[in-house]
Amino acid sequence: MLNACLSPTRKATTLNFTQYGTAGGLTDLIPDEQREFFGYKRKPIEIQCFPLYSILSALGIKKIDYFSLDIEGPEVEVLQTIPLNEIIINVLSVEKRIMNNPNGTAKKIDDIIRVLKPYGYHMERIVYLDVIVSRLPTN
Repeated sequence: MLNACLSPTRKATTLNFTQYGTAGGLTDLIPDEQREFFGYKRKPIEIQCFPLYSILSALGIKKIDYFSLDIEGPEVEVLQTIPLNEIIINVLSVEKRIMNNPNGTAKKIDDIIRVLKPYGYHMERIVYLDVIVSRLPTN
């Protein structure tokens, strides 16, 4: 377990995190109406965020069989930080939902596929709130 967040950039950084209800998210990425929806207006806390690649490198991990990415918003940004030519992820489930913005969900699905497709990934299916993506076998 790592008491940190995944950085939406390729650098370690400190960002503000706001908890709302049993969930939370990076403060600058939570729409005001979403915070109101959960009925919480809390003071954000500073949290250290690391690129996923830095965490995996520190652990010596180069291959992942299954990876679930559900971080309440910046999933596409985190995917863009992963050098998928160096880290092999066989199957991913990525949250597609954009809370309180049903029109943004279709764009988010397109963005997920756009980021992953050049590395040999294709969408398998949508399961509830997630897009399931797998890596095509290489010959």
